[in-house]
Amino acid sequence: MTLKNSYCSNFCVFKIVCTISVIGLVSIFQFTNVYHKHYGMYHKQVDTTIKEEIDRDVQYSLPSSGTMTSVESALASDSAVPTNPVVIFSVLPKCGSRTLFALMGILGEKHGFDVKHTMGGDDETAEDKVKIIRQTLLSKNPAFIYTHRRYQAFGRERKPVYISIVRDPVERLASLYYFMRYGDNRTNVDLPAVQFRAKMDARNYSNDSFNDCVLNGNKMCRRVGSVVRQFCGYIGCTDSTATQAPIKKAIAHIDRSYHVVGIMEDYKSILRVLEKKIPQLFQGIVALYEEQKKEIVSNMRTKNKTKITPKVRNILKKELAEDYKLYNLIKEKFDISKKKLSIE
Repeated sequence: MTLKNSYCSNFCVFKIVCTISVIGLVSIFQFTNVYHKHYGMYHKQVDTTIKEEIDRDVQYSLPSSGTMTSVESALASDSAVPTNPVVIFSVLPKCGSRTLFALMGILGEKHGFDVKHTMGGDDETAEDKVKIIRQTLLSKNPAFIYTHRRYQAFGRERKPVYISIVRDPVERLASLYYFMRYGDNRTNVDLPAVQFRAKMDARNYSNDSFNDCVLNGNKMCRRVGSVVRQFCGYIGCTDSTATQAPIKKAIAHIDRSYHVVGIMEDYKSILRVLEKKIPQLFQGIVALYEEQKKEIVSNMRTKNKTKITPKVRNILKKELAEDYKLYNLIKEKFDISKKKLSIE
């Protein structure tokens, strides 16, 4: 990995080097720099080449019925993890993902596994992102891959271990809305706040409050179906292409392919579950989180967020009914997993 477009002051670098290794630092800085740049490209349509790749992989995606029996579901969620796993962390923005990426950067350096991401900004195509994942799966090394790509069934190389995190859909949209306009506490380090705001203005990102955005009918704060699409994937997951309810495919993918899908509101429990279920990569992550959370969490806290009014919350909860249905189901499944692992 190379470090590009770093805006960090020498003082900031010195401060962080005191707590993490140089390699872990490079990974985090590189990721943070491209993270802001990536959002403008996040919803690009998948091009023909990648659609063909997905079509070839779709045989791994769903059983012919598109549903899972209770026995199959239990086997999928509790299946054994390989000795040298490749963990694909496929997640929507603003679900605590950068915190996990930062922690894994430190653990990867400590334990000797690869930590990669598909957040290369505007210059990284959909093919590039898939190539990173495929090349990692072809290697024999354990690895952690961070991506915002939706679910895609890989398995011809070697079967990956999928994990994810979800968040209350309305809270996530509000956090994403403000992040895209004002950044977070790292903005003052990586990109001065005034410059960041200027970039957002150039993209016509208004500085209205989230409440005003919703009440004015602005589509920028209404990303309906994001949670369902994330787990449904790319085939038959929009109104124009769906042959069965996308939420059914999303549930089947979770049951069949995901080892862990946690709830951001119970973040420490996510780490505990990961440490117990996938110790090959996550051993020591709970203790590391306790050591690092004050700095990491405070740096990545979104700026200028205001409280969501009850009226706006009710409007969005109706619009996001399918997302909430899936979110609540994931929460129930996560609570069951915690009980099985004796995590309170």
